[in-house]
Amino acid sequence: MKHFLLYALCVCALLSCSQLLQKTETVEVYGAISDDRFDTLFVYQQLADKTWSIVDTVQVLDSAFLYRADLHAENQLVLFQLGDKKPIPICLEDGRIDISIPANNVHDAVITGSSVHDEYMAFQDSIASILHTQLRYYKTAIVANSDGDKEKSARYYQQFADSKKDIYLFLYKKKGTNMPSAPFLYLVEMYKSYLTDTQYTSLIP
Repeated sequence: MKHFLLYALCVCALLSCSQLLQKTETVEVYGAISDDRFDTLFVYQQLADKTWSIVDTVQVLDSAFLYRADLHAENQLVLFQLGDKKPIPICLEDGRIDISIPANNVHDAVITGSSVHDEYMAFQDSIASILHTQLRYYKTAIVANSDGDKEKSARYYQQFADSKKDIYLFLYKKKGTNMPSAPFLYLVEMYKSYLTDTQYTSLIP
């Protein structure tokens, strides 16, 4: 009797493990495109060597498409590309995501249904604000110098120089937050030119 109970427990444990292994998170991206010139969507994924490669193609019918994939660590972020348009980064998560792509500027695409993507875009907005502030410091310094106000020019040049570390400080504070590693590392690579080698190294695994 004891052997039978032990056998039954083992079978139940194996079944439970099997069900857990079979349970996968699936993402579905429903897309609408305000341009009927495209019939194929290319899906890029970053490989282990950090290069991007086409991993899937999706047919576009009547200016719409559906992309389905099992979600795993390697595809938390993919790039969608239509023809020769610039790729659109998409942060994936379990469930349904909707994307509306305008004809004139793919980077005005509206993506809903992914809280990860919302966070990614918020990070982008914050970095854009930092860059805007840097540019304002620099322009003010140039104008002040042209006007002969050396003191003001020097002050804003110094503010511009000091602000160069702000992108790194922002990214460093966000490192290890709830954002999956793939979207975060994509941001780091995107703004690598604004980082020193030491700063860049401290942000990547």
